[in-house]
Amino acid sequence: MRMFQYKILFRHWGKNKIYPCISTFSLVIGLTCSTLLIGFAMHEQHTAHSTPGEDQLYVVQTKDNFYHNSELKTYDTPVGAAQKLHEKYPQVTGFCTFRQEFVVMHRGKHKQEIDNAYKVTPGFDTLFQPKMISGNLKQTLSQPLEIAITRSFALRTFGKENPLGEVLTLETYKDVFVKDGEGYGVSQQQVNQDYTITSVIDDRPPSVLYYELLFGLSPEEIARQPFSTSWYHNVVQVQAGSDLSALQEKDENATPLFLLPIEQAYYTKDYSENRLFRYRDYKQLQTSLYIALLILIIACFNHVNINMTRSFQRLLYSGQQLIHGASRNEIRWQVIQETALQVGFAFLISLALIYMVLPKFNAFMDSRLTFSDLFRGETLSIISYTLVAVILFPSIYILYKAERVALADILRKNYTFHRSLIAGIIVVQFTISIILLALFLTIKGQTEYITHIRPDAESIISIEHEYTPNEHSWKTFKEQVITLSEVVDYTSTLPLMNGAIANREFNANTLKMDQRFFHFYHAELVAGDSLCHATDVSIHKVLVNESLIRKKQIENPVGQSFSHDGMDFVICGVIKDYAIDQVTNEVEPLIIIRETDDWVNARGSVIKTRPGEVEATIARMQSLWKTIAPDESPLVFTSLAEIYRDIHKEEFRTARIVSVFTWISMLLSCMGLFGLAWYSVECRTKEICLRKVNGATEKQIVLLVCGRFVKWIIWASLLGIPIAWYLANTWISQFVYRAELSPWIFITSILLVIMIGIITVIRQSWYAATLNPIDTLKTE
Repeated sequence: MRMFQYKILFRHWGKNKIYPCISTFSLVIGLTCSTLLIGFAMHEQHTAHSTPGEDQLYVVQTKDNFYHNSELKTYDTPVGAAQKLHEKYPQVTGFCTFRQEFVVMHRGKHKQEIDNAYKVTPGFDTLFQPKMISGNLKQTLSQPLEIAITRSFALRTFGKENPLGEVLTLETYKDVFVKDGEGYGVSQQQVNQDYTITSVIDDRPPSVLYYELLFGLSPEEIARQPFSTSWYHNVVQVQAGSDLSALQEKDENATPLFLLPIEQAYYTKDYSENRLFRYRDYKQLQTSLYIALLILIIACFNHVNINMTRSFQRLLYSGQQLIHGASRNEIRWQVIQETALQVGFAFLISLALIYMVLPKFNAFMDSRLTFSDLFRGETLSIISYTLVAVILFPSIYILYKAERVALADILRKNYTFHRSLIAGIIVVQFTISIILLALFLTIKGQTEYITHIRPDAESIISIEHEYTPNEHSWKTFKEQVITLSEVVDYTSTLPLMNGAIANREFNANTLKMDQRFFHFYHAELVAGDSLCHATDVSIHKVLVNESLIRKKQIENPVGQSFSHDGMDFVICGVIKDYAIDQVTNEVEPLIIIRETDDWVNARGSVIKTRPGEVEATIARMQSLWKTIAPDESPLVFTSLAEIYRDIHKEEFRTARIVSVFTWISMLLSCMGLFGLAWYSVECRTKEICLRKVNGATEKQIVLLVCGRFVKWIIWASLLGIPIAWYLANTWISQFVYRAELSPWIFITSILLVIMIGIITVIRQSWYAATLNPIDTLKTE
């Protein structure tokens, strides 16, 4: 009996190919997207909670020096902060201190900069308990000339995962302290040293930390350094149940310390140059989960819609089964089995698709998700529950609608198709699509605003060298690069800033400018003199931005003097604020110092090319540099637009996520609309032909078929736009500097969705309009 049912099922699928194809395709796309995004979200959650004993581990934070008037905090902490907490408070039972190292690895004639190298105290092994491939990590960190590396670094460098005993030649820098009559001074001294690899760490398990090389850092070495040019990050272990507020420093002269649970560090953004703690934007994670749910809803609606049409077509067969003795429970079980078979088939295809696209997905989402992660722990449970829901809910709803038709009506074919159900599903599908489309256009507009927040951002190219080149070669290059026909302007003024001057009141960024600064960057002078033509260059005569005037509360600033960190300045002019950091923050104070106009000897090297010629210009400059210095490392060319994109990389990733899944949702909605339009034409063939016999034109038939679907899409627009406006306004409000939330965003969304809907159904409408009434009515 069951084999006969399956035979009937496959015969029905073969007879009406369009419906099962649309249903299966929708399920494949929906299950692929939802499975990937659910797996991604659960993997990120597992990463955040991957540290052993996480309930007792805390990251030490301080107020961010560059954002004194805000609640922003940083992981960059004073030297020995964790050690002092450990010595002062008995509740602190352990600590670990990381110091970022600037390391260059020498391999034959090649040099490679290692960004994620740290000196770390031996407590690292106890607190984090990393999985080891070989070696004794605590012993390695206790020896000055031994080093621990990660498995991925070993594979990349040596081609094997366990290069125990190999020697690495590393170029590092150490702080040299010089005591003079006024106090301490510090400078960095380059050191070349051979290190033996005695431990290899397995970095495949998820972790909130990201490192490649670990050296030993003794507590005595920390105690000898009153200050340092390196970044320090600290983690402490606190007894369970301790009052964290009691651990905060009470001394007004001391830097206030804050303790952040280590599982929260993964979702906490740090505005310093921290690379140790991995970061995942929690809002981005939530967005991914919401999109996964919406995509799955659209896919399930397609599945319900198509199977509803098929179920009504098969009611006569179900009635015949009831006459021949089949019970209603058997028919119900049959419908659930058919749905389970289709969902199972779609899920197998989706798994094969996931396996193929997973590397691209990881690159797209900056993730480390593996195929096996989908079948572990809570991830497997959630995916299993999702599959059960996809099988049961549509089946139950289809059975509920079908069983409301009496057996006598089934046999007499006296039943109608419920258009309100179809209309509701189409409206919900396109409401979701319109919301996502409006969000995409909003995010796209903001990312474009960020990219071009400075004039000519795409055409301005900063030239940098990875390693210090030969001085003569570098000067020769700078002399010749400005003679290239593609280069239309140049300046030694850096795009953002040179550095900062620290102060308890607030920190001020500094920028050294030449006379080309205003013309090159289109900077706007608000008041005073631009200093472009000044002959008496002095570091005390400066320009400032509007932010510094506001923070200092200076009235009539031109000619006024102010002190900052013990230095006296005279304000010669005020420039309009421009973004030098993330646009989610207010522009910070900026002091601009007039510098020499010597392009060749100046530190900065920035050129401007004609629009659309950036790549060609970079190729010419690379060729020029290779000709001048064939043995030197390639130069690094970065456009100002790329600099801003890198600063806001999380926002740009969110834009890509929403973009991709918006068009997927649109595709699924159109597939469902296509199937329903096809079915509508099939059901109304006799009606359409009778209308043509009575004088209806082809244009009237097309409008008849299309009109109903367009009306549903308009209803979806009326429902979706208020929701889209609220979500778009909520998202864009996080930016201090933002693009205008234009009504055209929503008008464009409506028009685009209507146009796509019409294109989707126009083929079926035209097919219906060109039917031959005689041929059709003969068969009715």
